[in-house]
Amino acid sequence: MVREKVYLAGREFSSLTVARAYAKSILDKHNSGDFLNEEENAFLKAAIALRGVEKLKEKIGSGIERIFIGYNGSGDKAFFIHRTDGSETDFSYIKCFTKQSVFADFSTACRNAIKEDKAALKTGLGYDQYDVHHNCIDFKTIVQTFIEDKHIDITMVEFLSGDRIEGRHFKDERLASAFREFHSRFASLEVLPKTDHKTRHKHR
Repeated sequence: MVREKVYLAGREFSSLTVARAYAKSILDKHNSGDFLNEEENAFLKAAIALRGVEKLKEKIGSGIERIFIGYNGSGDKAFFIHRTDGSETDFSYIKCFTKQSVFADFSTACRNAIKEDKAALKTGLGYDQYDVHHNCIDFKTIVQTFIEDKHIDITMVEFLSGDRIEGRHFKDERLASAFREFHSRFASLEVLPKTDHKTRHKHR
């Protein structure tokens, strides 16, 4: 299969994967608080545009004054935009180079809808050392069954947008609540150490 070339800010990349690796190299070589140069700014602005015009407008806002390195809410080093009006927002370079399907977006929003339920199961166990595993029925099947049962046209589903909102979250809280209730009825969950969880998925 021929890979599609990507042209960003006057640079040619043989694929999205290569362009993503270049973005990561920019992130890795800088320290928190560093400002990027004009060439790097232009490349990253073009990268954001890969996610669509609306996402570009959302992130740029009043205009980009500079892009710098900082730490996001998850404690990971990330790119940040400082706008001309003084406001700031971070953005994921990985998402700029990832072609998401409509189902993938919907599924991610479903995961976020049950995030607190999964976190509650790990209370007192060491949050970063354990994962919640779906027994019997896997998560993807539950999502597909929910879509079919509720007759949802996932191409019409809206998601939240704005500063500091990472990932997909349902704009309609009723939809998030409906999935949370549906998931609680059909999911059989088990808390496992991360290594055991990976092993379970390898043998599926």
